[in-house]
Amino acid sequence: MQSIILFFGSFLVLFIIYIIFFYKIGIKKNSIYKCVQLEFLKIRFNIEPKSLNIKKIGLVICIVDPLIISLTGTLVSMIKTNYIIVLLIGFVMLMALIYSFYEIIGRIIIKKRGKRK
Repeated sequence: MQSIILFFGSFLVLFIIYIIFFYKIGIKKNSIYKCVQLEFLKIRFNIEPKSLNIKKIGLVICIVDPLIISLTGTLVSMIKTNYIIVLLIGFVMLMALIYSFYEIIGRIIIKKRGKRK
């Protein structure tokens, strides 16, 4: 029960921070187009960020990134072993979740683009 509260609490706090600093400010300054997440999608799936809806993709990033961070933090906090091992497991888990979530997002974008054409 404590892990679920930790997950939802951290997700909510991170989501609010992402909405304020990434989404609101990013839309005003058009800095969402220059973020690392879109650079990954651009390189991996040959997606041009300017062709995406900035509000939708910004909101997706604001949901996915806190989800990844909260999930990793919650799962790693349950492991009771050496601190170095926990850090290594957390790093590997973080990289795997980032790659897998953005791989799914990229495939969804490609699939929706195919239907539009």
